[in-house]
Amino acid sequence: MHLTGSVVRMDGIGFALLAGCLLGALTVLIRLGLRRAPDVTASAFVITFVGMLVTVVVAIGIGVRGVDVQLDELWPFLVIGIFVPGTARLLYVQAVRDAGPSRAAILVGTAPILSVLIAVAVFKETIGAAIVVGTLLIVAGGAALVRERIRPKEFKVVGLFLALFVAFLIAIRDNVARSVTSGNELEPVLEIAAVLAMASVTAFIYLLIGSRGGAAFVRGWHVGLVFLPMGVVAGFASLAVFEALERGPVTVVAPLVATQALWVVVISKLVVGSSEAITTRVVAAALCVVTGGALVGIGQ
Repeated sequence: MHLTGSVVRMDGIGFALLAGCLLGALTVLIRLGLRRAPDVTASAFVITFVGMLVTVVVAIGIGVRGVDVQLDELWPFLVIGIFVPGTARLLYVQAVRDAGPSRAAILVGTAPILSVLIAVAVFKETIGAAIVVGTLLIVAGGAALVRERIRPKEFKVVGLFLALFVAFLIAIRDNVARSVTSGNELEPVLEIAAVLAMASVTAFIYLLIGSRGGAAFVRGWHVGLVFLPMGVVAGFASLAVFEALERGPVTVVAPLVATQALWVVVISKLVVGSSEAITTRVVAAALCVVTGGALVGIGQ
């Protein structure tokens, strides 16, 4: 049972901020993991599959009801899982590898404005002055990254485009998830379990396609030893996102989750070190994107 009123609003904000922190930590962990096991497809599968196991354990632990859940209640979440995180995680891991965790996270942080634009186009929400200013800040932050001259040694510009596409997929996910969660009685943990179950199937299909037959299993087990912790973090991050969307509108939740960009910059500076090439421009870009996302939320 979910609370109502102002308590729910604060509860949703808390879950959204927690999700941002966990996603920021996850991005840096992925970067470190790829240094030990540079296998994008297998790592995406391991992270998604372990994340699903986390949600199942949580569901069992809290005694979630749902034995009589019908397929027509779950199918929207199964479809969501194919794209986010099923496909999006594979693309994001590659974006982190090619562009670095900070730059990838900052561009994924543009998802709030994309979420709002979709909400305006589909759900006829209005646009205020704060949204306009927020949009300009987000665009400025993205432009700062595109035009920067000092980049990590292994930087590839394709990573920036992959991160932007992931942001687009997340924006669609947020709107679809909000629309379907508001009209059913399912517990969020069951919703995200369905999402991650289908995402795991999708990631495994990609793993099979990228390898030859049984080699996928060998790769999965080998990379699993490295990326197991990331899967645990991803599972709790996904739970936090859906709990937040259950309690608050996309226009509030998305900007708060997007604070992951700041967490990534801070954690990367402390953990990854100079190889991440975190310059003043990168920090400014992160601040622009996060502040712009916050203004977009306020504008709604």
